Amino acid sequence: MIQQVDELEADQARIKNARILVVEGDPFDQLMIQDLLCLVGAVTAVVSNKREALERLAIEQFDLVLIDVRMAVRDGIETVCRIQEKRGFSGQRMIAMTDTIVPQDRKQWSIIGIDDFIFKPINPDQLYLTVAKWVPDKTITQDGRRSKKIEAPIEHSQPVDISAMHRMFHNNAVLVRKFGLKFIEIANSALAEMQIAQVKNDLPMLGRLGHKLKSSARTIGAASFADLCESLEKAAVNNDRFGAELLLPKITTLLEQITQQLEREFNERDE
Repeated sequence: MIQQVDELEADQARIKNARILVVEGDPFDQLMIQDLLCLVGAVTAVVSNKREALERLAIEQFDLVLIDVRMAVRDGIETVCRIQEKRGFSGQRMIAMTDTIVPQDRKQWSIIGIDDFIFKPINPDQLYLTVAKWVPDKTITQDGRRSKKIEAPIEHSQPVDISAMHRMFHNNAVLVRKFGLKFIEIANSALAEMQIAQVKNDLPMLGRLGHKLKSSARTIGAASFADLCESLEKAAVNNDRFGAELLLPKITTLLEQITQQLEREFNERDE
């Protein structure tokens, strides 16, 4: 265990001062990835699509590009290809971010110039380990000692495992609050869209919204909510309209419980 902690701290130290471009279309993931990297001293820039990525690379040099290869509006794979085709970008180190991967993906990604991949929802330790493999070593010799980790509070029988967010954000209460509240905002917006899709009998839209919320729910430790969203996604794939209709009230109720828990948690810490 001590060796694992030492290795993680070494990875985090290596990332310090690395210049990283994040190409990510989801606002929640944008904020989360940027803040996780900033926690360990990386210099980050965030863009939402292929055009913005190419424009930023044309005026700045980056040690590494993190790119969501499943971006909905602009295919991430197309973005990778355009980056490698551009004169001056060839050889740019790139890491793919994805929630699914099959053997064919690995082969295709290697051919077009992707060096590695990170699974979504983002695990901080995996993020640091993978990024550290591909950025140049900019660490400066010093005593190397860091403050010991403070164990996160343990939560029982709650819709959100608060300890998951505390672990992810190194017990940074500001970031825990920021992403807890951001999730509530995004989830309520998606729920309103779900209700519109329900009225329109738009099952594919319900599935897309379920997929959208699934990853961010797991990120904040709302496993049961994520499972409901995944079930909604599967219902859409299977054209199970009745199953989808049954899931929506459960999603609504659980989101209310999550909101109450997080607001209570944050209010108690303010007192």
